[in-house]
Amino acid sequence: MKQLRRAQNYNQAPPNYEPSINPKPRPLDPHARIKNSFNSFNNKHLSHLFNPNEEISPSYYNNAENSTMDNLIQLKQERFGLKETLKKLEAKFDQGIITEVDYFRTYKNLQKDLYLIESKIEKISQNLEEEHTFKRNFDQKGFYS
Repeated sequence: MKQLRRAQNYNQAPPNYEPSINPKPRPLDPHARIKNSFNSFNNKHLSHLFNPNEEISPSYYNNAENSTMDNLIQLKQERFGLKETLKKLEAKFDQGIITEVDYFRTYKNLQKDLYLIESKIEKISQNLEEEHTFKRNFDQKGFYS
């Protein structure tokens, strides 16, 4: 009201009280506000237990399998690196860059590391295969028939 009186006293145009051209859209569903608030609560507090947007199981179920897969990938990368190092070592020995004593000492150490890594890879692969066969056998049983 005060703004209107001031505008009249000073011969100015009254302030524009027209609604905006693009009003904020209202949801047609009257329960949308409740659903949104529930979803925000769910996302904040229970997202690690119930996540309807994702079809995969919660992360803590897969942490063990993911960590073993990560270890397996790391070990395979190390194995590849050791094999490449052995190839380069052999090429340097053939070119005469390193002595025979250095070659055999380094070759023996690299072969030892390679053997340890390959045995770890084999154990992890066997464990994963056993888990998958167990899951496969478990899933095929008809519990509610």
